[in-house]
Amino acid sequence: MRDLAIVMALPFLIYFSLKRPFVGLGLWLWSSAVNLNAIVYGFASSITFSKLFAGLTILSFLASKEKSPLKLENLSILVILFYAIATLSNVGAISNADLAWERWGVFSKVIIFYFFAITIIRKKIHFDFIVWVLIVSIGAMSSKEGVKFLVSGGVHRIGGLAGIQGDNNFFGVMILTVIPLAAYMFTETKNKTLKMGIQSVIVLMVFGIFSTFSRGAFVGLFIFAVFFWRNSQSKILWLVMLIGISFAMVNLMPDTWLDRMNSTQKADTDDSFLGRVAAWKVGTLIAMDHILGGGFNCVEYSSTWIKYGLQFYKLDFVPPLMPTEHLHATHSIYFQILSNHGFIGLFLFLLMLLTAYSKATRIINLQKKNKNIPDWCVNLAKMMKLSLISFCTSGALVNIAYFDFLYAIFAMVVSLEVNIIQPIILEQKTFSKLAGRQK
Repeated sequence: MRDLAIVMALPFLIYFSLKRPFVGLGLWLWSSAVNLNAIVYGFASSITFSKLFAGLTILSFLASKEKSPLKLENLSILVILFYAIATLSNVGAISNADLAWERWGVFSKVIIFYFFAITIIRKKIHFDFIVWVLIVSIGAMSSKEGVKFLVSGGVHRIGGLAGIQGDNNFFGVMILTVIPLAAYMFTETKNKTLKMGIQSVIVLMVFGIFSTFSRGAFVGLFIFAVFFWRNSQSKILWLVMLIGISFAMVNLMPDTWLDRMNSTQKADTDDSFLGRVAAWKVGTLIAMDHILGGGFNCVEYSSTWIKYGLQFYKLDFVPPLMPTEHLHATHSIYFQILSNHGFIGLFLFLLMLLTAYSKATRIINLQKKNKNIPDWCVNLAKMMKLSLISFCTSGALVNIAYFDFLYAIFAMVVSLEVNIIQPIILEQKTFSKLAGRQK
């Protein structure tokens, strides 16, 4: 049935992708976030959807007369520098070189997406389409899991999820990153029925996060809730929702879920956490040994653990004092980047996050000086800030440093500044000069 639905819709998707580059871009992001080949069967599984929509977007972009010139502002320059460091680190990869370059190839596609996005996204409808794509895809999948969680009385737990190339922790961060964007669309939607629908999806997405049993996502959710409520204009409405969700948590959550979350308070005896600390030590030792790091996925090899496990004494002030029996992924965006690309790569990565956050903050503050800046730009900037906060907090415990949604947010922040805000400011300055001459 899914094969038939997708194949029947495919001619229309291809047509609109060729006609409007932003449609192709949204479908490119969708097919990258959701592995459609994992949720279809039969002849539809032979179609490489991500490559198809990427190719259609590029063709449509090249043929289009309406596109913005590529402007390399500070965030884009940092993206280029980070990509260059990531490439150089792979030249001296200390792990499986073939797999390291395969991972580099996947990341390269994300970078290509970013640069096409900052030139294609130029209007409100472009931003809204990207957001709707994420809500319809990730929102629908997480809402379904949220319903299962509620119906099961909190027992349902996501294991492997068809269509998502990652574990429960990865999916938890995906949901958490999309929730603020869904909140943006809630503020922009005028239709009451649709507004109620988005609100319901947001609530179910929260329960979808609970169904992941991901401690990193739960920590990120808590911090997101605090920041979201502080920045919300409808504090009473959202406070009622948060209280309702909290009440449901207390009464519905089984002991297994509560024990899982409480284990964050017992880090010194939690084997999973101690394994992560061991992986962080290995990642740090790699960075100390290699100025550009060990290349993609360098921590996740037994030979790496054998070599650097013998050097744990160099960081004996950080537990555990001895490596664990089984190797672990770093389970942290920061140690993932540190191990893969060294201290230089980590510095650039942090600078990208800070620059994107600062750009969004600047857009919000500019409206106080320039009333011509539309409210939707400020609302979107606020929610993208929350997405970045959610990513940075939950990502501290999850391996998602090369997350395509992160670069989609980077691209939207840059496009909002360069293609929407700067022309408004320039127009205002031009108008002021003309008015001054007339006087």
